[in-house]
Amino acid sequence: MNKFAAFIMCILLITGMLWGCAAVPADVGVYYAVPFAGAEQKSKATTAPPLPPEPEPEVEPEPEPVPEPEPVFTLDPEKPIIALTFDDGPHETYTDIILDVLEENNCHATFFVVGYMLKGATPQLQRMVEAGCQIGNHTWDHKELIKLTPAGVKKQISDVCDYVLDACGEAPMLVRPPYGSVNDTVLNNCPYPAILWSIDPYDWKVLDKDEVINHILERVKDGDIILLHDVHATTAEAVKELVPALLERGFQLATVSEMFEAKGIELKPNTTVRKAR
Repeated sequence: MNKFAAFIMCILLITGMLWGCAAVPADVGVYYAVPFAGAEQKSKATTAPPLPPEPEPEVEPEPEPVPEPEPVFTLDPEKPIIALTFDDGPHETYTDIILDVLEENNCHATFFVVGYMLKGATPQLQRMVEAGCQIGNHTWDHKELIKLTPAGVKKQISDVCDYVLDACGEAPMLVRPPYGSVNDTVLNNCPYPAILWSIDPYDWKVLDKDEVINHILERVKDGDIILLHDVHATTAEAVKELVPALLERGFQLATVSEMFEAKGIELKPNTTVRKAR
């Protein structure tokens, strides 16, 4: 290597050191610049670390809805009270429709059940009790009691009492004689009050909901016992409109026993009653 070539190499080495590079010969008279290890480390050290991902915002759980309190059934004896009563059921469809309306409006009623309709009706009997309604006795076979012997009267009544007691734990304490037909023999062999009625819209005969509603609204007064039948579709449809209409007029709808108790009138066995006034 002559002096000139050596001079050139010195110049390249000095230049490479100034720029952080080393000159490495690759071939005769040709040189390549390679970064120093220290320069690479210095580059890595000055590189900012990646930022951590931003945490996702916490989602607060929605508060559980607070259940509305069950409405409390109370009666004001200073305001008019009436008793809706339903005979000849329970019906597999229409009785439940009527119970729906009563529950939605926080009202009670009395259901005078017939023995031959009770097979398979235990859930309905239990629902009546749970809804605050009253179960009455309309005899087992719906026979006219005045035509029966004393033993026959007792059996018609006791068979229903036994069935209902076994089904829902409460025996009926009121009796409605079929057709409203009573005499001394019936009353002497019926250890419960015999409940008749003061308003009869003949729903079983007219089978017209509007006629039934109008008949009742035109006549109803404080203390009335209203006769209906929960085995007709038209009666169930009438109840949907009748109950709100009665409430709007200021009537309270109670069971027969609740109404008499609120008014301070005793229901006595072996007697008939038609109204609480």
